[in-house]
Amino acid sequence: MQDRAIMAGLQSASRFVAQCAPVGFGKSVNAIMQAVLGGWKCVVLTATKGLQDQYVREFGEMGLVDQRGRDNYAFPGDPEHATCDEGPCMGGMRCGLKKLGQCPYANSVNQFNKSKLAVTNYAWWLAMSQSEKGVVLPDLLVCDEAHDAPNQLENALEMYIGDADIKHLLRVDCPPAPVDEFFVDPAWAAWAVACAYGLGERIKEMEEQFKGAGLTRD
Repeated sequence: MQDRAIMAGLQSASRFVAQCAPVGFGKSVNAIMQAVLGGWKCVVLTATKGLQDQYVREFGEMGLVDQRGRDNYAFPGDPEHATCDEGPCMGGMRCGLKKLGQCPYANSVNQFNKSKLAVTNYAWWLAMSQSEKGVVLPDLLVCDEAHDAPNQLENALEMYIGDADIKHLLRVDCPPAPVDEFFVDPAWAAWAVACAYGLGERIKEMEEQFKGAGLTRD
């Protein structure tokens, strides 16, 4: 069965190939063998660090490299207390370590881009997809535990609505946001409840308009 799954992936003319296999089938071997036999640059996405570790243990000797977020790399000069997510470049300052080849995170990303086989997590991959520099796109992107991919995408999406946005979109003024994020101002909460009710009524009106025009809301 495993050889049939490998060949099905190799010979498929489709851009996307979904393969469902039981526990113990050897899904990781299936994915890596498709990349090796196809001669493709391959990136495997996982949802957990434990699964990343498993790929490294099983395929590290084949040249597979592991890529993680900045907080997994010690900042040079202060390895006990700081990681690369606290480096000066994250605050908009220039850092000469990358130019000198001494930034462990930058070096890891470079190795990740050059490698034919690599594993990382959904969170890092989705974050880098929004970066101006980004990463080298692979020929084969393997979404391990793909059923969890929608949740991983949801976690990567964020939206900030400030006071100016509320005023522009809702055409109403909102009370100043509480300074303490762990404390909800009663006045702000009452205002939000009132707005929610108003928006609910507005949505009902729009649904009636849709029905009158022969449209339905999906």
